[in-house]
Amino acid sequence: MLGVFSLLISLVAPGLVTANQDAEKDGFAGSYFIDRGYATEHLNIESDGSYRSYAVSRHPVQGPVGQWKFENGFLRLRPSQSQDLKGLPDSLLVPIAWGERRYLVDRNQLAAFAVWAKTANDTAGIYTGKSREVRPDFVKRLQNYYIGVRQGDPELPSAYMDFYKNGPAVARVIRHRTDDRFELDKGSEDRLFVGLVMFVKAREANLEIVSVTEHAAVAAVRYSRNPHPILVGDTATSGDAASRPFSTGTRQYESIYDVPKLSAD
Repeated sequence: MLGVFSLLISLVAPGLVTANQDAEKDGFAGSYFIDRGYATEHLNIESDGSYRSYAVSRHPVQGPVGQWKFENGFLRLRPSQSQDLKGLPDSLLVPIAWGERRYLVDRNQLAAFAVWAKTANDTAGIYTGKSREVRPDFVKRLQNYYIGVRQGDPELPSAYMDFYKNGPAVARVIRHRTDDRFELDKGSEDRLFVGLVMFVKAREANLEIVSVTEHAAVAAVRYSRNPHPILVGDTATSGDAASRPFSTGTRQYESIYDVPKLSAD
């Protein structure tokens, strides 16, 4: 998620307006925020299936409102196709419980969140604004400035616990194929798996693993902000607190790639 409004999302198609009873039951409906240092972003998830968002820097700025739905383990936020938001993809957020604390983490950034979580050092349940340990993911405000105490390990999807324990996965591009797929020099033995999204910082691009063997993998570009192609020798990482893949809700600007839409499968 980038910028003051990383979630530029608005009204949803009529068929998607469904209250998330499971999320409310598990304590995920409510008010969330991200502290980015220069501004805070806010996302309110309501029990009737609606949401609203706003940002606060020097002055509060009202953000989009819309609808949400819980499906296949994701909190799906679907944008309207209004003039300002035309072409904006859905955002897919994953609810993560960590003791009392509740996070919403973008699907593309789960591995990076896991690495950050291992190094996060705040233990108090009160957010004071003087420390930045809660960023860069949405954390729930339970009551006033109480965000809950983190206890034990975060309840991450099983495939991502390895990043929590052992840090990010890193691979190198060794071949650019004629079908615009990229071969990497690491595989399942190096913690890569199908569906993992990696970040090529030098090209400002996301790669998603589409096939994997023990010692090699094939990846496809899923997002690029850089008009220059990924090159042999470039490094891809699953991410950490400082270097993360672009979020699922990032607008795709003009690119040399025909980027397919990510699915929740």
